[in-house]
Amino acid sequence: MMLVEPPDDRGSTATSTALPVGPQHQLGFNIYTRLCSTCHGSGQTTMRTPVKLGSTQFRSLIRQGREQMPGFSEVLLPNDQVAALEGYLLSLPVTRDPSGSGDEFVQLPANLTRYPGPDTRYTGSFSAGWYTSNGYPAIGPPWTQLVAYDLNDGTIKWRVPDGQAPGIPESGGSRTGTVRPRNGPVVTAGGLVFVANAQDRFLRAYDTATGRVLWEHELEANPEGIPAVYEVAGRQYIAFAAGASWGTGGDPVWRNPLHRKQGSMTAQGYHVFALPR
Repeated sequence: MMLVEPPDDRGSTATSTALPVGPQHQLGFNIYTRLCSTCHGSGQTTMRTPVKLGSTQFRSLIRQGREQMPGFSEVLLPNDQVAALEGYLLSLPVTRDPSGSGDEFVQLPANLTRYPGPDTRYTGSFSAGWYTSNGYPAIGPPWTQLVAYDLNDGTIKWRVPDGQAPGIPESGGSRTGTVRPRNGPVVTAGGLVFVANAQDRFLRAYDTATGRVLWEHELEANPEGIPAVYEVAGRQYIAFAAGASWGTGGDPVWRNPLHRKQGSMTAQGYHVFALPR
């Protein structure tokens, strides 16, 4: 059996022992990587050393789980594999809790299933997207699609662009879809899908069978939220709220005229449409 010294844990008080490398150790490492490293690992959820639990409590924890940790059945994790996992974890160096609680945590290896990546992260303000120098998204259109799924077959029945970016004219009837839509669709029993688009200010009715636009109407204000459908005296109505502001989000979409039309202050409020009798 070969012995390998573990890497030193700089800046921490650790108990370091030589790690046995053999078939059981490799099996335990493979089980840890497959089942444990998604949640546990370097820089992730800490793991108390099994030494504190003891073998019986460790096995009980594996089988029954605790809090957010699920339990693993004997079918998924046979007893010999639990033993290999326990042996692997016991072979790892331990770091004492610097707060003085007396807890000891296993120094877990890096999560090999996650992209390690560089330390530098490219981020933006809340909900910000990636845009090119001309103000459009870094990916090509369509930027939003309305998709119908056939749940009986598990297939896509149709997909169509939802809306049009105000800064780009339609080309041959082909729409771009709007950027970062805020509203959702509502489906009626009569075979219509209504979507009130906050960015190009259109209310549209799609055919549930084909996705074809059957009717559309441009509003003077920006619709928000999912339309409500109700019936009064045998007639069906579609109602929704509409505002005039650009929004306050950090995403440049809300203040970019290429992606969003500004609404009228006098047109904000509730809008109601009646379906034909």
